[in-house]
Amino acid sequence: MALSQPTDLLLVTPKQRKYRNPVVELHEKRVRAWCDNLPVLNSSQSTPQLQSALQLLNQEPLAARNRFRLLELYRRPVNQVVEAFSEQRLRQLPITRQQRHELRNNIGRIALELAIGYKLIIKEAYRKGDQPAKNPTLAPAILHAMEQLGNALLHSYRCYLSPPPFAMLEVHQLFLFAASWHITDVPVKNADEDEPTIGERYRRMMLQALADPAHLPEGVADVLADAIQPFAGRCPISAYPH
Repeated sequence: MALSQPTDLLLVTPKQRKYRNPVVELHEKRVRAWCDNLPVLNSSQSTPQLQSALQLLNQEPLAARNRFRLLELYRRPVNQVVEAFSEQRLRQLPITRQQRHELRNNIGRIALELAIGYKLIIKEAYRKGDQPAKNPTLAPAILHAMEQLGNALLHSYRCYLSPPPFAMLEVHQLFLFAASWHITDVPVKNADEDEPTIGERYRRMMLQALADPAHLPEGVADVLADAIQPFAGRCPISAYPH
């Protein structure tokens, strides 16, 4: 069954500045060096730095290709901080209870901030009517926006937090947009070698949500996320009822 494009993409993004903010670092080599030197294992230091940098970048008017290259540099430390989190490590940090609460929330927010950057690229491509075959940043931006929305959702499950508003709606929107171009099960160019397709990423997220992960014992949500990966490819998806 042929899929039509969504009549509109319901993706939440901030307004862009109309001027260049000199505080925002746009030089790739300097951003790479900054990310390389970030103390990712010390989340109480790295998280606020990442959150501030990404918030400023998301408000900066940039060409899509330049934005994508910068986001890809931030993606590695964001993934490392999110993946390294555990309640046990959080309890061991020499910070106050209020600081632990803020840090727990902000780790999910850095994933959302990174997702916003990719969503800006997708919305611009959608407005222009770009096709993935002619826009090399579109498919990887969809894949990585879904990845970061998935990170934020997983973090809410394992911390028993409210899921980020509109996150699941945005995941569905991104999947349907990709399906309209028939790229959900095609390996994404410029993606990491071991990355799933857009369709497999979507299946993993749906299987995880169906398991009611917010009511699992502490630590099991992360185990579940790993356990379902081999089975995601076996799950057929019908975007519309026949």
